[in-house]
Amino acid sequence: TRTFDSNALVSPKLSNCQGPTIIATNDAYFLLKDWKAITTILNSSKTQDETSTGKYGLGFRSCYHVTDNPHILSGDNLLILDPHKRVEEYPGGFELKTKFESNEDGVIERTEFSDHFAPFAAVFSPNDEVYKGTAIRLPLRLSGFQSKLKATPTTVADARKMFNDFIAKELPEAMLFLKNLVEIKLVEINESGDEAVLATAKLENADDVASHRNGARAKQGGISHRAIDITLRVGSALPETRKWIVTNFVEKNDAAVGYMAERLKRSRNEVQESMTADKLLPQVGLAFPLPQNGASSVSNFHGRLFTLLPLPIITSFPLHINGVLALVSSRQNLRNAVDAEPKSREEFLVEWNRVIFSEFVPKAWASLLQHLVSSSTLDVFNAWPSAVATRDGDPGYWYPLPSRLLEEAATKPVWPLHGKNGRFAVLSGVLVAKEGDRTAPLAELQACNVPVVVVPERVFRLIEASKFNGVILSPQTAYPYLKNYKSDVAELNSAAKRVICDYLVSAGDIRFILDLPIIPRVQSKYTSIAAHGNTKYTIASKSESEIFNTVDPNLLEETAMSAATLQLLLNDPAKRTRCVGPEDVARYLELQVPTFGGARLAQITTGIEPARFQWLIRFWGWLDGWAKLGQLRNSASWNTMQSLHALPLRLSGGKSALRLVERSAVRPGNMGPEVVKSLTELDVPVLDENVSAGSAVQSVSKPYTDVVFVLQSIPKNKSFRQLSQATRQTLHHFFSQQLSAYLQPTLEYYGRRVSTFQPTLDSESRKVLRTLPIFPILSPGRQTPDSVTFDVSPEGAYFVDGSAQVVPSIRDMPFVNYKQGTTLHNALGVRGVLDEIAVLRLGVTPNTWTQQDRIPGLLQSLVDRLMARFNELGDATRAIIKELPIVEVGGRAGRRCPSEVIDPASSLAGLYDAEDEVLPIGVFGREGAGSYINQLRSYGMIRGTLTHPIIQERVARIADQSRPMTARSEKALRLLKLLDQSPANLPASVVKLLKETAWLPAANGWYSTTEAWDSRAKDTLLCDLVRPRVPVTISSTYLRNTFGWYRVPFEVLQSQLLKALEPESGDSDISQVNNHGRIEAVLKELASEVQAGRISEQQIESLMDSLGDTAWVPSSSGTLCVGRRCILEQINVGSKYHSVSPSLLQAPGMQSLLTQMGIPRRPTPASLYSTLREIAHDLSPSGISPTLRDALIHTSILLLEELARTIEGQDEEFKRTLVPTENCQLALAPEVLFNDMGGDPTSSPEGFQFAHPSLSASLAITIGLRRLSDEDFQDGSDGIESFHIGEDLTVRIKGVLQDYDLDHSSNEWLANAEDAKAKVVEFLIDEAEFKGRRVIKRLASFQSGPALVMHNDAKFTEEDFKGLGSIGQGGKSGRVDTIGRFGLGALSFYHFTEYHRPTPNQNRGDKYPLVRSFGSQDEHARRHGCYGVDLKSKPPLGLKELSENWLVTKTTKPKDEFPADFHPLFSHHRLPTPTFGLALNLSAVFNISNSRLFATLPLPISTSLPVHVHATWILAQDRRSIRYDAPDAAGTRPLDTRYNEHILIHGIAPLYVKTLAHAVLQHPRVVRKYWPAETQDGPSRVVKTEVYKQLLSTNERLLLTCQGQPTSPREAIIHRPRKSPQAVQKVLQALHLSNFVASPYFDTGFLEDWGSLRFDTPDEVSKILRDNCTPLKDIWRTTDPLSPALTSTDILAVLEYLVKGQESLDGIPLLLRGDRELVEFCRTGNQKIFASHRNELSKLFGNGVVLSPEVPDLFAQELVKLSGNVAVLDVDRMRDLLRLHGHIRPANSSSISGAENDWHDSLLKFLASSTCPFSLEDLPDLPLLPTVGRKLLVSLNYARSGGVWWQSPYEDSALTAVLLLLDVIMVKPIPGVTPTNEASDISRILGLFRQLGLTPSQIINKVAHQEWSAFVRYLKSWLQHSIVERLTPAEYQTLMALPLFEGRRGSNQVSFASANEVCMLPSTVSFASISRYLPSSTIFSAYSNELAAILGKGKNSKKR
Repeated sequence: TRTFDSNALVSPKLSNCQGPTIIATNDAYFLLKDWKAITTILNSSKTQDETSTGKYGLGFRSCYHVTDNPHILSGDNLLILDPHKRVEEYPGGFELKTKFESNEDGVIERTEFSDHFAPFAAVFSPNDEVYKGTAIRLPLRLSGFQSKLKATPTTVADARKMFNDFIAKELPEAMLFLKNLVEIKLVEINESGDEAVLATAKLENADDVASHRNGARAKQGGISHRAIDITLRVGSALPETRKWIVTNFVEKNDAAVGYMAERLKRSRNEVQESMTADKLLPQVGLAFPLPQNGASSVSNFHGRLFTLLPLPIITSFPLHINGVLALVSSRQNLRNAVDAEPKSREEFLVEWNRVIFSEFVPKAWASLLQHLVSSSTLDVFNAWPSAVATRDGDPGYWYPLPSRLLEEAATKPVWPLHGKNGRFAVLSGVLVAKEGDRTAPLAELQACNVPVVVVPERVFRLIEASKFNGVILSPQTAYPYLKNYKSDVAELNSAAKRVICDYLVSAGDIRFILDLPIIPRVQSKYTSIAAHGNTKYTIASKSESEIFNTVDPNLLEETAMSAATLQLLLNDPAKRTRCVGPEDVARYLELQVPTFGGARLAQITTGIEPARFQWLIRFWGWLDGWAKLGQLRNSASWNTMQSLHALPLRLSGGKSALRLVERSAVRPGNMGPEVVKSLTELDVPVLDENVSAGSAVQSVSKPYTDVVFVLQSIPKNKSFRQLSQATRQTLHHFFSQQLSAYLQPTLEYYGRRVSTFQPTLDSESRKVLRTLPIFPILSPGRQTPDSVTFDVSPEGAYFVDGSAQVVPSIRDMPFVNYKQGTTLHNALGVRGVLDEIAVLRLGVTPNTWTQQDRIPGLLQSLVDRLMARFNELGDATRAIIKELPIVEVGGRAGRRCPSEVIDPASSLAGLYDAEDEVLPIGVFGREGAGSYINQLRSYGMIRGTLTHPIIQERVARIADQSRPMTARSEKALRLLKLLDQSPANLPASVVKLLKETAWLPAANGWYSTTEAWDSRAKDTLLCDLVRPRVPVTISSTYLRNTFGWYRVPFEVLQSQLLKALEPESGDSDISQVNNHGRIEAVLKELASEVQAGRISEQQIESLMDSLGDTAWVPSSSGTLCVGRRCILEQINVGSKYHSVSPSLLQAPGMQSLLTQMGIPRRPTPASLYSTLREIAHDLSPSGISPTLRDALIHTSILLLEELARTIEGQDEEFKRTLVPTENCQLALAPEVLFNDMGGDPTSSPEGFQFAHPSLSASLAITIGLRRLSDEDFQDGSDGIESFHIGEDLTVRIKGVLQDYDLDHSSNEWLANAEDAKAKVVEFLIDEAEFKGRRVIKRLASFQSGPALVMHNDAKFTEEDFKGLGSIGQGGKSGRVDTIGRFGLGALSFYHFTEYHRPTPNQNRGDKYPLVRSFGSQDEHARRHGCYGVDLKSKPPLGLKELSENWLVTKTTKPKDEFPADFHPLFSHHRLPTPTFGLALNLSAVFNISNSRLFATLPLPISTSLPVHVHATWILAQDRRSIRYDAPDAAGTRPLDTRYNEHILIHGIAPLYVKTLAHAVLQHPRVVRKYWPAETQDGPSRVVKTEVYKQLLSTNERLLLTCQGQPTSPREAIIHRPRKSPQAVQKVLQALHLSNFVASPYFDTGFLEDWGSLRFDTPDEVSKILRDNCTPLKDIWRTTDPLSPALTSTDILAVLEYLVKGQESLDGIPLLLRGDRELVEFCRTGNQKIFASHRNELSKLFGNGVVLSPEVPDLFAQELVKLSGNVAVLDVDRMRDLLRLHGHIRPANSSSISGAENDWHDSLLKFLASSTCPFSLEDLPDLPLLPTVGRKLLVSLNYARSGGVWWQSPYEDSALTAVLLLLDVIMVKPIPGVTPTNEASDISRILGLFRQLGLTPSQIINKVAHQEWSAFVRYLKSWLQHSIVERLTPAEYQTLMALPLFEGRRGSNQVSFASANEVCMLPSTVSFASISRYLPSSTIFSAYSNELAAILGKGKNSKKR
């Protein structure tokens, strides 16, 4: 920091060098090549030393950042550089000797200029003559000194900061990869000369390290590892030693060349040459820091890149990487990968960097890992990298490095085995688990000796994404290891086996548990399921194993395995395992019950083992409780069981039998012995009494009341003819009773009888029933009480009630008395009971009507009954009568069918004469209420309207002129009017008759419809001249279309037009016609037809042919003109053309019609040429009048002006154009001159005529007339000017050319043109050679050969010429608004030439080589400047024409608006006022992903933006890229880079936003392509990020709504394609929201925080849907089912989106009910939508109470959890349903209609089902129980309160009938519900009668004899001694009081008396023998077992 004297200096101008300075010293001498290199610009002396850090030739020049005069002291020389040339005697610098010796001038330089040596005093003693080493002194550039190198001064503080930064960032690691340095020291000397050591870094074990360094670099293909310790001491702090492992790797040169050659598709020689030229070596180094003091890793370590020395490039790897990297010129970044042009040096360098990171570094790193595991206890995974997060910029190079490292490390034993300390394996031999993965069974796998490696998550992700992912631990990968260690698995305990099994099962694939002994068996053992083989395994529950364990030895234990294991086993595709299923049950049963005596034997009675018989009884009991019973019933196994003898029967005598299951059997129930005996005699099978009566047995057996089964059990070969009347009556009584109980669940009263009604039997049962002789048959004729006999009822029989007064006689059709056979009628289910109407209908059929006249008077009687009940017969019957001949019409016909008769009161009557015999007479002709004709009329049975047959008949009759007809014309017109009033749709035959028959009166004649027209007014002018008019106007559109009268046909219009033109037609172009109205009307109609597409081109041609040259077009002058002289536009082109009438042109379609008829919009060129020739002919006569001549000339000029519109620039057309001349004739244009010189020339040149004076100059130019002035040409002069570029600049030019790519030279040429303000620039290749005389002799060889010429229309100025000689500065340095202000662009010429020749506005030397391509005159050379270069070779030339549309936007930003930090940059880089621009390619077809940066002209920099970007950038030195360097280690960037980034953020991004807004308005269909998408480079990413940030606040309308309207982001609701489902988009689009953006164009996932922007988030969507509840419902209701706007899938997807977003669903109409209605979610209210039991509830309460079946069950359960109005069914909600939908509230009873019976039955079935979550027991207070014979429901509480009878399922119908007659409420049997009293039937009956308290007489009065008799027979079956003895006293007293027994009191028979009232005779005494001795006051009864049992209880001897 000291200041030294400046007295003894070479020059005082160097006094500024005596201040504070930086001195860098080392112990090596400067060599001769080093001295030379210091003085050589852009060259380095180390270019061949590929291991040198300074091989780029740039390092020393960095000293000019801090100084203007570097001093180098080495050996005996001191070199002082002076690039400013301030010391004029020694321009550039000078050298001083350090020795005290005189020079050649006798001067001792060490003494004479001692002050130059004084500043080195700190390192170089004043007495020393030679400095042993090198010291470089950099005097600081202090403020106040004007420097041309850098305007910014360097202060002592700046230098001190530089030192501190170096100490903090570089010093600790700077020597890691250097080959020589072993120590670095930083010292500061103050003004007093005191030294302070700031920091030192010293390499320990330096000799060993140096040996290692040199050896590692020398060996190709070698790799070495070395521990390095570096001791660092900063200031007074304690020293710190940092330990490193340094790996050096050198790839074989051949391998490196091979990598590059293969990647670049270049030859190996070419690659080797490029590597040598750019000093590239295939060697890398790695430095891994070792943790200290027991730490597991080094904290805050950030890996960097090195090129021997550290680079400001952070990799974030756990180590440093050194390599021979290709850097940008600033050495701050790697070469930009996106800038590389194919086949360029840049491409080679970029690919070299990629090879380093993808080939060299992975190999070195893998070797380092192997070294670490073998030499330290360090966790090797600390040396692994994490995945690289970006592919952009510098990190893009090492993006693939982690995966490539994995590939290299996979084959090395660097993978530590879990639980095996110190053991490592290769990756292919282990399984890899993620650290912290709790699902991995590590302990169990270790116990099985399975090799497992546990890796951190970052390494796991690498493996997971690689080809090695097959080693990741999973059930799939663990299984092969476990299978290999099967014996170890077998030794595991049960818990471990369960863990292993569950882990393998988690893969969901059964293959991973096969062949492993981990499956539990019933015997508490384990087995393995074989992968191959046929062994099947069955999984059994506890109850299943108890009954089947002796049958199947392979049962697996269900309770010993997890649910997932069980499910996986059951889902086995190979079906190796299954639960006990129906097929197993059937198989086990089949094993226990072999087939006996043949599979088709109904039952067997021999060979039955008692144990087997008892097992079957147990089996049926188990089966009743089996959970899969229902599944069994629905399976084929159930059918298998049907063929087994598995039903145990008990035959008479206690004998056992087995019956086929399929044959079924009768359950004994409480059958009496009489019934059992009867069934036994009929061979009906009955089950053993010990067999369970559960549902399983019920499924294979029948109750004895099953009359169908009883009928089917009756042998089919039994004959009933021999049956007596008594037997038939018994059968009648039995079947009536059983059918009554079976067929009808409700009972109705018929007097004192009870009849049952139920659906009919099956056909087989009905067939059997019909064969029974039990039906009462009626004889034909009138019904009488004695006409009934009992017989069979064939299929053709009818049941008839008593209303029929007459029964017709019909063959093979018997009639059955319904009154007596009601039960049988209901059982048969026949066609119903016929009343009189039905009987009459049978009599009027076509087949039966002719049979009725065989009985006298029968036909008349039937007719009378028909007319009497005519209104009741029905339409079908009346339709039959309509065709019966019953109406009298007189004449020969006599009677006609009603359908043939004309209603005399209708309008049709006027069309007929009396002799037509269609009008009714006699009784049918009488009018009045109730008359026959009135009845027929009221039912439309007679003809009163016009029909197609009537039309045909009447038209033919009217047209038949040979037959007389009264008022024929009136009838024809009446018929026409009727047709006009009739409905449409006449058949083709009728239409043909109407159109082809002459039946219309018109113009004193008869015409068909195609020959005439009606009187419609608007058609008058269109056809009145060619069509006769009928005096009727038709209003029916259909009829007009049918007759062809809807619109006038083209042929008629054509004829009308020609007819209208006839009077005035002639040969002139104009005609006066009096039919203007008709002509215009016809033309307008034709135009309308043309517009509607109803006139073809052929018809137009026909019309034009017919018109010919007739004047038919109305013109604007009111006349008619021929078509060829008419035009559509209202223009004046003289008298030869006429414009069409404007009013006519306004008619729709008129312009199209006239165009098709040859009338052009304007005269065509051909027409104009023809007309000009016509005018030329008209002007040829000599006697033409002046007026006509002037008019023709005027017209010809007008025609030429019109013609000029089409032939401008067409030379061939010009040659045949006729032009008016000054002598008033027309001549060809090439022969005419236009006088543009003024004056009055006496004569025209030979061969020419002057144009007519009226011809304007503009018209002459347009049509290409030669001008008189064109004969004047001028010549230019020659001259040459030379200038000189010094030869000493060749090195400079060569260096520039290395940075300037040949492919981009054209940009420099365009820049020259742009800066010169040129409008046009042209390039050409001139291949010719020239030999000029006036050529500088030395340049003759260069100027004569082929040349490349660049030409523009601006002039070269003197400044431009000077600029060419100012390399690096140029001639535009003062013009900051130019592109070429750097003075480097012209050097690009030297890619092509050694000399270049600028040509200014006056050519010098031989002019022709430069201007020959621009024409024979040097007009271009005189007006413009151009420059050319001589080519070194002849390049190919390819041309391609492009046409594109672009949108370009541009803006500027004043310099003062930039931050102050950037202001010095404007002058330093000579920047103009910054401009920014964007260019959008509107012609691009596909999305644009690759654009360019522009600095006015394109730069070779690709961006990933879809637009070109221009700005006033700061460019790199090569002008091929912008300054955009990566941050250094401290995160800072150079000022140039920050300026460019400022432009991107504050200039480009705002303009981008405005440009997008403009594109939305102007180009909405393509704007999507211009939004920034995936960005792969830094500048693009910055722009995209800033554009997206501006979305948050901009008001620009950047987006398009779904309505196609622009909107700003702040106003919009934006769809998020990646987060919001498409269904949300569809729903919001369907709502037509004005601000919804369905396609946002931009990446909605780019930013984390979108501020106040609104997206279709769950929260936003829920708000929208609440606000649009009604519209959404309307959309849903009105959607087209074929192409719905919304589907249920959409609704559910939106709903799921909101649920996952945890949004409240209140008020949102997305709840899809079963009736496909959308309703709102609601948290309040009792109306629920049910997610469970949807099928059952929808059948009961309608689809509106349940969720739609389209809602999946799992999602439905999620909706239930939201606690809204979606619920699962429970008892409380069932009460709500019953109250709201069934109107059922708590009550003892409630009435019910017949229509509600089925509904209540379904409800009860659901309540009793296993799926219902509650039962009827939970609803005891609701009236839900149906009663028998009543329209009444009662509650369960009421039914159990007493007084209500619970009917049993198989209750005798006799009991039911009696209880109904006694008004007892009976409850039907309900599945799952039992009465509180479980007593036997006899006890229950007696208890009920006790409660009723009726006396015998009251009972007999209430119950009819027949019903009570049946009940008595039923009850007596219970009256056995053993049963009576068990009765309670109360029950016994009730039994004694019941009237059950017949008796006799005296001579009177007593039907029923109670046991209390009778005395029983002994069994040996009969009434006949003692009746005369019995007292008349006592009732005596004959002996019976029942009465004896009653009287015998308690020894009641008094009664016996």
